[in-house]
Amino acid sequence: MAADRSAYLHHPDAQLAPPTFTNFASFALIVQNVLAFAGMEVNAVHAQQMDHPKRYTRVVGIAFVSALAIFIVPTLILAMVLPRNVNLSDGTVIAFQTMFSTFHIGFMGNVVAFAIVFGAIASIISWISGPSLGLLEAAKDGCLPDYFKKTNANGAQSGILMIMGVLVTLLAMLYIIFPKSVSMVFSLLIGMAVALYVMMYILMFVAAINLRRQHKTGNSGYRAPALYVMAGVGIVACVCAFVMTFVPAAGQTGIPTSLYPVITGLVVAAFAIPSVALFHIAHDK
Repeated sequence: MAADRSAYLHHPDAQLAPPTFTNFASFALIVQNVLAFAGMEVNAVHAQQMDHPKRYTRVVGIAFVSALAIFIVPTLILAMVLPRNVNLSDGTVIAFQTMFSTFHIGFMGNVVAFAIVFGAIASIISWISGPSLGLLEAAKDGCLPDYFKKTNANGAQSGILMIMGVLVTLLAMLYIIFPKSVSMVFSLLIGMAVALYVMMYILMFVAAINLRRQHKTGNSGYRAPALYVMAGVGIVACVCAFVMTFVPAAGQTGIPTSLYPVITGLVVAAFAIPSVALFHIAHDK
C-alpha cells in the first residue's frame, strides 16, 4: 500500500494547482464549506431545556470559533500536501493514509476511515433530530397537516422521520444514475443541501428584522446587538451562496455542465414548493 501511495503522489499529474480567481467555477468550491458552519443553530430547539437559556448564545459563539479552527487549519495543511486530483469525497482519507504509510503503518488509514464514518453518523443524528423536532412543533402549531404530528410510543416524530428517510433514499439514487461521478454527485448533494439551507436562513434573517421592527424581540432579557447589520450581511452571504450552488465546482467531471444546474433546480424546487403547499393546506382547513 505504501508503494502504491508513493507512486500516486509522485505521478506527473500529482501537483498542486495555484488558486484561480478569474474562474467563477473556482469560487463554487466555497459552497462546500457553507455546511461546515451551518447547523450550529439546529440544537436551539433545546435551549429552553437549559437551566440558563441565555447562555446558549455563548455556546454558539464557542462553536463558531472552534469550527473556524477545526476546518480552516487542517484544510490549509491538506491543500499544501495533497495532489490536485484528489476528490472532495476522499481527500481526508487519502491524507491520513499518506501520513500513516510514511511510518509504515498504512493499516491505520482504514481505522481512521471507519472513525470518520462513525463521526458522520453522529453528525447525521444531530441534523435529523433538530430540524425534525422543529417541524413537529410547527405541526403542533397548525402550520402543517396532522400527519406531521404523528409520534411513536417514545414521543419521537415518527411520521416526519419516515418522510425524511424516503426522500434521502431517493436522493442517494443519484449515485446509481451517475456511478462514475461519485465526487461530483457528492458535490451536487452538498449544493442542494446548501441551497435549501440558505433559503431557510434568508427567511430567518428577514423574520428577525421584521420582529425587531415590531418591537417583539428582546422581551426575554436578551437583545441581539447590531441586528440589522448582522441580518443584512447574512442575507447577502446567503444569496451569494444560493447562486453558486447552481455552478459546478472547478475540477468536477461526470455530470454534464448543462445538466448540473437543472438537477439542482429541480430538486430544490421539489423540496421547497411542497413546504409552501403544505402550509396553505394546513391553514385552509
